[in-house]
Amino acid sequence: LDPKDLRPVGIGDVNFYQAWILRRKLQAWIEDNNFGVQIDDLTKLVSAFGSYVWKWNEAKEEVEPCDLRNIAFDPTTETIRESDVAEYHYLSDSEIREMDWKDVDKVIENAVKQDGTNKKEIWEFWGEVEKDKKFKYVHQIGAGYGDKEIIAFEEDSDPEDSPYYDFHLDEYKGTWLRVGAYEKCFPEQERANTIVNENAQATSIASLLLLRSSDPNTQGNVLQEAISGQIITSSDLQQIGIDNRAFTILLKELEIIQTQVQKKLMLPDIATGDNMPSGTPFRGMAVMSNAYKSAFKQIRTRVASGIVDVMLERIMPTLVKTWNKGELLEIAEDASDIQLYDKAVETVVKMNVYGRANQ
Repeated sequence: LDPKDLRPVGIGDVNFYQAWILRRKLQAWIEDNNFGVQIDDLTKLVSAFGSYVWKWNEAKEEVEPCDLRNIAFDPTTETIRESDVAEYHYLSDSEIREMDWKDVDKVIENAVKQDGTNKKEIWEFWGEVEKDKKFKYVHQIGAGYGDKEIIAFEEDSDPEDSPYYDFHLDEYKGTWLRVGAYEKCFPEQERANTIVNENAQATSIASLLLLRSSDPNTQGNVLQEAISGQIITSSDLQQIGIDNRAFTILLKELEIIQTQVQKKLMLPDIATGDNMPSGTPFRGMAVMSNAYKSAFKQIRTRVASGIVDVMLERIMPTLVKTWNKGELLEIAEDASDIQLYDKAVETVVKMNVYGRANQ
């Protein structure tokens, strides 16, 4: 995915120019917030794990990736926006004191300390709680558990206000987490680990120095029991040659495993960057390239749809609410934008002239 593929479109003269202005503002926002890098990271993480989560930071007006190890919700839900969510943050005492929370000292006292660090566990909750025998959706931040639980911040909210957005590799099959590249390749990874470990053991054995002798006067472990510099008297003391004869078999099996992984992940040579076999016609390479692109079209569409939701619900409203007629737009970098601007000015002048003429 490329940020240039995500842009507003306007139908009609008025909406067209409004969309053009919004597109320029969006491009500036993307550059200022490194949104292109975040999209690249997102596609890699979704491909690797099968699913991933973004969180909208209202204070900074930007998206942030969520560490899946620090977030908890219903594992059977189809999308995270349909579930209560608890996220765990790890802050130092000084970081906690900087927050605009109540009873900060008590929060520091009751928060669970992480082993081996000076960090305290702070939980953030978005979901329904029971109060006065009624359930309501709230946003809470607190620390501690059970008798030591303390709420540092709370506000009434709505499920649509949830800042979490998820992205998935494929369709829902009973669990929120889809099957990513890692999970798909568990059998091949397990076998590769096994044969590599076996090869390491074989190499360790092959590195030993073993001696043999039929002389009855030579007894015990010569290497460990003999004193350095001692001359061993033996009529036929000889070294036993040991080598790792299965090494070539190891390389061949690893090559087979790699081929199986490429087939599972739909990665032909043209996709991995390897050279095609000698004599492969150009037309055949073009067909393979198109097939490779089509294979991942559905995945790109799924991820792009999720990004569009974030843009429509979070990013675009943020850009529009700061709309300022006196704001200057930097358009000198794009000649086509300058042409659009000139045309827009011409249209405005004509409308003004026609308006005065009708009056």
